[in-house]
Amino acid sequence: MTNNPKNRQKWIFDLLKVEGLGYGECFGKFSVKFSRTERTFDKDWKKANARYLEYQQRADKAKEEVSIANEIKVLKSGLKTKNQRLLFYQSQIELMEKQLTGETKTYFIVNNKPIVNPNSNGDYILPLEKQNEVRKQIKDYQTEISKIEGDYAAIRTEADVKVVDEFRGKTLDELKELQKSYDNKINDG
Repeated sequence: MTNNPKNRQKWIFDLLKVEGLGYGECFGKFSVKFSRTERTFDKDWKKANARYLEYQQRADKAKEEVSIANEIKVLKSGLKTKNQRLLFYQSQIELMEKQLTGETKTYFIVNNKPIVNPNSNGDYILPLEKQNEVRKQIKDYQTEISKIEGDYAAIRTEADVKVVDEFRGKTLDELKELQKSYDNKINDG
């Protein structure tokens, strides 16, 4: 290695990067290797240290980006897709329907006692209250499916807007008069 500023600064940079040495330790090794004054070392140190700090910042930023990417990947892997959610709700509905009809053996708690449906004789003995709870849950799941599919999305038509505009700014008395006039047209018509 030739004894020029570029090589000396690279050597100091490598010491900082690999060994993590401080100013005094680096100067000791520097003076043995290059036989230069502290003033020369100081100049080389400042440049090598500045380069090392930039390197550290880039490395920290890269580590942070990798960490964030990993966190996002973990979060995304835990999320279910729209179709996965639909399939889950549908499978739950089908299971509850089988429980209601007695196709599937099911255990329910009624008055702190477990009830098996159907019982050993094949009779379906689930109280109506429990049947209605299961039906309500099925309905709730069907509502969730409709929401996911967008079946309940509000649709605003031009006719709605025209009707709203027609009545905007009218007093209650004016609206009552319009209602009477409308009722008369229907009764006469």
